Order: sequence, then structure tokens, then C-alpha cells
Amino acid sequence: MQIHKLIFFLFLLLTYGCKSSTYSGFGEASDGDSILLNKAIKIRLWGIDAPEYDQQCTQGFKKVDCGRKAQKFLESLLQGGKISCRQKDIDHYGRIIAICKTNDNIEINKRLVEEGWAIDYTRYSGARYRMIEYRAKRENKGLWQYTFDLPYIWRQNNPYKS
Repeated sequence: MQIHKLIFFLFLLLTYGCKSSTYSGFGEASDGDSILLNKAIKIRLWGIDAPEYDQQCTQGFKKVDCGRKAQKFLESLLQGGKISCRQKDIDHYGRIIAICKTNDNIEINKRLVEEGWAIDYTRYSGARYRMIEYRAKRENKGLWQYTFDLPYIWRQNNPYKS
């Protein structure tokens, strides 16, 4: 199985070349921070981290499907038509890591953090979205209205689900 991943990674590298490539088209939300562009290109949004699709939060004693809510919010941003994505890297799964914008020039990565459905992934973003995250948290937007594990912590604790 590993050889298939290596071949796929090399295919992406040869096909899409350097880090500064730009992609455009219609996207579908795979989860809260991943897009399938033109039904073929897997894109992971750079600098942010959203709950996994199966991740739940709590509000008091009530369970809330935060991963699904994050995905639905991302899907709502993609409904406006074409998007464009500027590649920053390729991850170890062969996905393109990118900053994406809507047709209206709204940065999708930033908007997810602004509305509280993703956090600043400081490890990769260099705190680019940190102040926006603080504002969303202060205003109890999105995830911040619930109790939740940070997505990367949840993935560590639930490797079979992520």
C-alpha cells in the first residue's frame, strides 16, 4: 500500500510542479478544512484546523456534531461558485495545502476561523489567524459556544476515526 502512496505523491509532484501553483474550479467540502476540487483534486486548507467529521462537542450534557457543522459551514462558502486555491505545499497524504478564495475574493481559510468553525493551526500558520481566532472565541462563535477538544488532540485520541 505504501508504494501506491509514493507513486501518487510523485504523480502530484510531477503533474502540479512547484509550490506556487494555482487551481480553480468547483469545490465540495470533505470535512471542515478539506475540499475536493473539481471532483478530483484533494485540497487541505493551509494554516487552520477544523474538527474531524465525526468529532463531537458538548454543550452542557448535550452532544453536538461539531465536525458535521464545520463541514456544512465550509460547504456554504463553496456554494457561491468557482473558487481559486494557491498552493503552499503538499502534505504526506498527497493533498495540496492551499489558501483558497471564493469568487467574491473571500479567503475561505480566514472566514472559517472568523466564524469559529476552525482554529488557527499555529504550528503551520505562524499565528496568521490567531487574533481572528481570539475574536471568534470572545464572541462565542461556532465551536466556541461548545466544549471541545482541539482537532489535533481529538485525532491523537481517536486515530481510528480520523
